[in-house]
Amino acid sequence: MAVRKEDHDIDLLLHVCEMYYEQGLTQQEIADIIGVSRVSISRMLSTAKEKGIVRISIVDPRIVLEKLERRLEQLYGLKKAVVVSGSQDDHVVKQRIGRAGARLLESYAKDGDTIGIGRGTTVYQTVNHLSGKVPLPSSYIVPLAGSAGLFDSYFQVNEMARQAAEAFGAKCVYLNVPYYVSCIEVKQALLNERLVADCVNRWDSLDIALVGIGGTVLSRDPAFLARVRAAEERTGKQVAADLCGRFIDSQGESMEGGKDLLIAVSLDQLRETKTVIGVAGGKTKAAAILAALRGKYLDMLVTDEVAAEMLCSAREG
Repeated sequence: MAVRKEDHDIDLLLHVCEMYYEQGLTQQEIADIIGVSRVSISRMLSTAKEKGIVRISIVDPRIVLEKLERRLEQLYGLKKAVVVSGSQDDHVVKQRIGRAGARLLESYAKDGDTIGIGRGTTVYQTVNHLSGKVPLPSSYIVPLAGSAGLFDSYFQVNEMARQAAEAFGAKCVYLNVPYYVSCIEVKQALLNERLVADCVNRWDSLDIALVGIGGTVLSRDPAFLARVRAAEERTGKQVAADLCGRFIDSQGESMEGGKDLLIAVSLDQLRETKTVIGVAGGKTKAAAILAALRGKYLDMLVTDEVAAEMLCSAREG
């Protein structure tokens, strides 16, 4: 049976389309390979569209992200989920989450609220992205933990609280103590100080808490890692995440025990907070976020699409 010229034409159109759309060659490169002009290649690509060989669809990435947000809300009972686009660059992810977290915090905070600020790199980015256009002059901003003995800004909670208070035009209540002390006697003596008690007592009546969700894999703080080892040896379980320095396992259960030498908001106080906003993302944080969600510590979550997909898959099985 004779081969129709039309079949040759379709074969050629398919070949041109594969080189252009799948292999990423330019029209001129394809023209040189086939031995025709660039204008002829342009006409072939147009003909391929007309014949339905090529169909171009436009996908709005916001629709994909919005679907992930609804899935997270339904699967984990969240009041609000915000999902940003992912990136290979961890710093870019944190900036995107921080920007979205700042908008979320500004949209829910009301004048007169007591707002707690946790620690970590993504909380730091969130505070940095506050617009300064939402005045809350009757509100109080309080650190949720003492300061760590590290120089990184995202562990200096007082400074982040001060910056947030400045952005909101609110009052800042400082907590000038370390987040981890040597013994119970030192902790009790510090808590008895009037200025310390003024901050710590406000943890019982928080309206909003902005918290990071720490994992243990990337930490380089020797004191922190020593606490992780001690908690794992005491409980026989692995630390999955920390919330303001408080450890939880993969099911969201507290791993606190023994002498509590932390000066930080407790897990029970977080659960009693009206709205806890968690900000964290990336593949390496998915397990830690999952633990926090299983423990019902979060009311709202700002994350990226990579972590969001992993969280949805974990729940949907």
